[in-house]
Amino acid sequence: MTKAVIDNNIWLYYLLTNDQSIRKVMRLAVGRRLELFSSPEILEELNLRTKELLETRYLSKTKIIAFMQLVPSLFRTYKKKPLSHSLEDKKLSIYADLATSEKIDYLVAYNYKELERLDGFEGINVVGLETFLKNLF
Repeated sequence: MTKAVIDNNIWLYYLLTNDQSIRKVMRLAVGRRLELFSSPEILEELNLRTKELLETRYLSKTKIIAFMQLVPSLFRTYKKKPLSHSLEDKKLSIYADLATSEKIDYLVAYNYKELERLDGFEGINVVGLETFLKNLF
């Protein structure tokens, strides 16, 4: 089974646009044909960013609650040990730890440039959403 970490920006994009490509990924994860991983730190960031969108009225409370109720069925949560990668960027370190510890097949990035430094790092394969979907099917 394919294992992936989806960048929070993709989830936020889904919440704002209801993008069908991301909905496909969600169906595969809920149907247990794809394993999505996250960590407490990544989920905390997602929670903070959805709160910001709620405060600015870009998202409704109902939509955020519905998505957050799906989170336990979407993700396997990695219970992180102390950071093992001493990258100067904490976000990159969190993603690197998760990807390497769980032997993730894909780190799916909304903005490839943001995570490209991890591409190839200890076998991490960073791709955009379109490439990820092409590789799945």
